[in-house]
Amino acid sequence: MKNVRLILNNKSLANEIYIDGKKISFTLNKNTKKLESNYQSKNDSIKLKVVQYQPLYNRLWWLMNMLFFIISIFGIFDRRNKQKYKYEFEGNISLIDGENEIAISNPNRGENKLLSLVTTNQVIENINIKEKDRVINKRRKLLTLSKVLFILLSIAAAITLIVIYL
Repeated sequence: MKNVRLILNNKSLANEIYIDGKKISFTLNKNTKKLESNYQSKNDSIKLKVVQYQPLYNRLWWLMNMLFFIISIFGIFDRRNKQKYKYEFEGNISLIDGENEIAISNPNRGENKLLSLVTTNQVIENINIKEKDRVINKRRKLLTLSKVLFILLSIAAAITLIVIYL
């Protein structure tokens, strides 16, 4: 059996991490303040896949964003992640007998990658991209227009109510 110790240096790096098609759950190491996970494999290599969920890809993206916009008092308290990038990582990592340590961290500045792997093992990256997504960009523009129109309609409704009741 080959033991894989996965260390996540940045909590916001990935929403879901899969090894050989199985979703990995992390626990917080109180000494290092990093997320860690252990995985055992019989194979000589593992397939690592990192997926970042984008809320604008949801089927009800407009409704959910407008709902959060209204609840957060016109977006003042809205702290949700609104990235305009598509993130994806997929790669094969060869394993050695015994302990294998893989650290997932942010890439260097200027690199157009989702993440960097720090390990002594051989890594074959199939996909490692961070690129602007046209679908998300269009939906962000439509959402911004919807929010501006909603604010203008709210102001017009408030003025109308003030004029009627005064």
